Amino acid sequence: MEHPAESKREWYAATVLTVHRDAWEIDVRALYGSAGRIRRVKVLGPFLPEPETDVLDSKVVVGWLDSYQQSPVAIPIHNTMVPDAEKANHVFWSQHLAYLIRITRDGQLEIRNTKGPLLQVRVLEADGVVRLDTPKTHLVLKDADGSIEVQCEGDAKLDAGGDVDVTAGGSLSAKAAVEVDVEAPIMRIKAQVFIDGGLTVNGNIAAVGAPPNGNITASGAVTDTTGNTNHHSH
Repeated sequence: MEHPAESKREWYAATVLTVHRDAWEIDVRALYGSAGRIRRVKVLGPFLPEPETDVLDSKVVVGWLDSYQQSPVAIPIHNTMVPDAEKANHVFWSQHLAYLIRITRDGQLEIRNTKGPLLQVRVLEADGVVRLDTPKTHLVLKDADGSIEVQCEGDAKLDAGGDVDVTAGGSLSAKAAVEVDVEAPIMRIKAQVFIDGGLTVNGNIAAVGAPPNGNITASGAVTDTTGNTNHHSH
């Protein structure tokens, strides 16, 4: 490489050749000039760059912080391989391994993978929206209307070791394509109950208050305060 006294006056761009992950160091080669491989350069910055490949542009700036340093240090340059169609709308674009981090000019932050099934986290500043997406699941938190939306193609499970409280300021609805099962030692319903369809009860029924409007058909005894009433009419 150049004479140390000259090298310490200027910083220069270099290509990442090898990464030593255990020591947070890299081997580099100057992008311009005739300098050969420079080994074990310490990396300054919050991320460790990857070796350059045919599809990954991996560059650093190499130099000395002061004239007393024995070895140079490297400052990574974020991946500049931004697709032409994306350049105008982005202010930050950085790819690390299989993950892409980008920020758009309209205030969107996106963290996603570039390999395998799509996994992404998006923050949309305009509407106060946070999204977590996979190909088959979606979670949307929207501050504009205070809503939460959860979508999934498979099963959804809530398993709590303690109590679960559900409070709705409006209506609460539940729909099932097959059936709804509720199992508990005691269930209390404080409301008028309307049933569109049949009602089958395996067990006793105790009625307190006015009798129902309509007929009651029973295979067993129907009793009131005067005794058995299912063998005569009124």
